[in-house]
Amino acid sequence: MNEVILFDLEFTAWEGSQNRNWSGTDEHREIVQIGALCLDTENLLELATFERLVQPRINPRLSTYFTDLTGISNEDVQVSGVPFAHAFQDFLDFASARCFFCYGTDEDVLRENLLLNKMFLTGLPMVHDLRNWFRGHGVDVENVNSGHLTNALGCQTPVNHREHNALSDCRSILNAVKFIVSSGAPTPF
Repeated sequence: MNEVILFDLEFTAWEGSQNRNWSGTDEHREIVQIGALCLDTENLLELATFERLVQPRINPRLSTYFTDLTGISNEDVQVSGVPFAHAFQDFLDFASARCFFCYGTDEDVLRENLLLNKMFLTGLPMVHDLRNWFRGHGVDVENVNSGHLTNALGCQTPVNHREHNALSDCRSILNAVKFIVSSGAPTPF
């Protein structure tokens, strides 16, 4: 059985930060949540899940914009969050040298967080951006985020779906892949 890791990140944001490309004073894309699925690539089945809340170091207080967007509160991060180094190591342990897949620039955000936390890692597993695959199947990837894929395609939304929740967004990506593959397309994995 071939297995891959499908992951998604939620990271600090403020009103307008995406349009500014996080160029405002002290704006950094600090990871707040890592969500991942281990998938059986032959049957597109979810084999295991991973989810961690991360305590941002540079901006430890989450913006109201971020909490409204994600549903992750400052209290959630204080009670359940761990430092980035711990969360990242747990993530690598979960991945166990499998190939990584994401929808978007999550690889860049991972690398930024390694630098922000003065962590130097050689051999970050190869990360494949699924946007090209979706683009090739008619999805407007410039205007559809990972959590909105199922709605954009008109396919089944994951149970208890919360857009901008990393694990829920992984399931949205997976359901969208299954929907496209069910029409005869080859799997992207």
